[in-house]
Amino acid sequence: MLEQAGAGRAFRIVGRDELGGWWQVCCTADGGLGWIAAALVQVEGAVTDVPVVMGE
Repeated sequence: MLEQAGAGRAFRIVGRDELGGWWQVCCTADGGLGWIAAALVQVEGAVTDVPVVMGE
């Protein structure tokens, strides 16, 4: 775990895993990418075009 995402914190979704259980998000406190479980977040906006990313 790189860091915890507190309630109300917003991230930009930049990718997803193949099964749709995880979102790859930008940007962590150090400006990098991270992953967050899809079941734990409320998504705003369209995500149909979010690309599948592997091994990142």
